[in-house]
Amino acid sequence: MKSLISIIIPVYNDPQGLLNTLASLVNQEFNKSSYEIIVADNGSNDATLEIAGKFIREYPNLIKICEEDKIQSSYAARNKGILSSTGEIIVFIDADVIVEPGCLTKIQKIMSDKKIQYAGLNVDLFLKRKSISGIYDKIIGFKIEDSLKYFYYFPTCGLVTRRGIFNKIGFFDSRLISGGDRVFGKRIKLEGYKQFFLKDIKIMHPPRDNIKLLIQKYLRLGRGVFQVEYYYPHLRKKKKNLFLRYLLPDRPDTFFKKFLKKKKEFNFPLIYILVFYFIKWILGIAKFRGYIIEKKLITKK
Repeated sequence: MKSLISIIIPVYNDPQGLLNTLASLVNQEFNKSSYEIIVADNGSNDATLEIAGKFIREYPNLIKICEEDKIQSSYAARNKGILSSTGEIIVFIDADVIVEPGCLTKIQKIMSDKKIQYAGLNVDLFLKRKSISGIYDKIIGFKIEDSLKYFYYFPTCGLVTRRGIFNKIGFFDSRLISGGDRVFGKRIKLEGYKQFFLKDIKIMHPPRDNIKLLIQKYLRLGRGVFQVEYYYPHLRKKKKNLFLRYLLPDRPDTFFKKFLKKKKEFNFPLIYILVFYFIKWILGIAKFRGYIIEKKLITKK
């Protein structure tokens, strides 16, 4: 039996995140016969599959698992999820996202307009605990409207599409460790599809709340930048002078003015702005390192 909406959750070694996400999805104010939840596991070797199994035992007709353990890529896991799904509307969220109870009802209502083929949800970062890294990541945040305006894509942590779009333009590129959402969005744009921001449908995403997680993220982003430049030179113009892009810190006056505006909103001590300045510098270095690492890996092949 086909479902109206398929929700695809790629996951790798994140049992607590998956628990939170599944708990919010099974409590939707939506007919459970009209949607399905697909956990697309990417080779987890911890308790992640145990968490998924517990939910499946309780909701056997609602949740299922598909596994992508050959290619280590969230995009490969999403592709496997698409192939395992039955819904006409496909919703992608990450395995640490929390959705409000009326989320699917809102999506169904908006997607009744057949002109909408590709749309992004409003991703809001919520602080699980106060930390300098978490506050920094929340301030930087997901600039969804900027992603749409300047880069023509929505992040896959909150993406809504129709099934038919994958038949027309293909799936996500599983070679990419990062940037696959940008590539997919640009392909959508080049094919002439309109892109819609569903601002009134909000999902909650936790920020990286320690510096190690942020560095890991930016290493991955740097690797993805090179991959996209290498595999899609026509989509992303290669920029010169990586030193200026990543290794030099921001102008202090500009940076401090920007974060001073956020001080009252987030109620952090003034000294945090200096720490944020060095965090951004460190993350730029991490992104540069990721770029160089991937360049060496690919050019050696």
